[in-house]
Amino acid sequence: MDEIATRKPEGIRILIESLLDSGLNMAKAGSSRPASGAEHHLAHFWEMKLLWDNRPPVLHGIKVGFATLLVADSYTRLSSITPSKVANWLRKTSLPDSKTQLNEIRQNYNRNPDRIVDEQKRFLELTPTGWQQLQQRISDQWQAIQSITALVPTRSEIERILGPIHFPLTAAAVGLTEMDVNSGLLSAHYLRDRFTVFKLLFYLR
Repeated sequence: MDEIATRKPEGIRILIESLLDSGLNMAKAGSSRPASGAEHHLAHFWEMKLLWDNRPPVLHGIKVGFATLLVADSYTRLSSITPSKVANWLRKTSLPDSKTQLNEIRQNYNRNPDRIVDEQKRFLELTPTGWQQLQQRISDQWQAIQSITALVPTRSEIERILGPIHFPLTAAAVGLTEMDVNSGLLSAHYLRDRFTVFKLLFYLR
């Protein structure tokens, strides 16, 4: 990272090769999934919000980098939940109300809610049977989920990596308010038809 921060040829090479690898993985997958998860959903949510509010734009990479810190926090939260605890937790949760979700979508995506509703169709139309099957699958796969969380760097590790390039590490430094952050954490999972860590936490809340 020091080489990138000081714009040395080796640092630029590492940066360009990383970007190329990201693009190649997306091309192989036929989807942006390998390089666009919950952190990008947050970034895109903030991009729309800033635009709708006529506020100064923020570079996409800055928003993604800051969002990565919040995603790391989410994985850390999951890592502390034992299989027995999540099974008990799921038994106490009920099928999310579709009307409540529609209201959240219309409130936070007020300029183009219909596209978001269409994107979330399979989640909004989840039946009681489908909900039970999803609960069971989450419970059955919890150890696998936690094995993934163990691979995700913590917030402090990511901050240590970003430090040398003087990356903004707070919402205010990025150009966002705490309300922007909180609304994104609650509603960014609606942006794409993907089961990210935010969608998982939504079903566990």
